[in-house]
Amino acid sequence: MSYPSCKGARNTEAVLDSEANKKPNSKQTIDKATSPLDNPEVVELIKNAIAVLGSENAAKKWLAKPNIYQLNGQSPFAVITTNEGRKKVRSMLKTLWD
Repeated sequence: MSYPSCKGARNTEAVLDSEANKKPNSKQTIDKATSPLDNPEVVELIKNAIAVLGSENAAKKWLAKPNIYQLNGQSPFAVITTNEGRKKVRSMLKTLWD
C-alpha cells in the first residue's frame, strides 16, 4: 500500500501522548517492546495514519477513538501493540485510503 508523504509527521510521540497509559485487552499478546515507539511497525502505522488522515491531530483522534465494529470497542492505539492488532489497523487505514 502506498501512502502520501508524511511531511506532517514531525513528532510521532505527540500522537501517542493521550493514549500512552492505556493497556491492551488482557487476551492479547503484547510485544516485548517497553514502549509502542520501540516497535518500528507501530511507528510506521502512526506515520501512515498521519498521512492518510492529513494531520497529527486527526491521527491522534482516530487512534484514540474506540471502534466497536472492527476492534470490539477498543481504539486502534490499544491494539497496535499486537501483530493481529497491527494487521487490523493497517487494513482500516487501507480502507480509508482507498
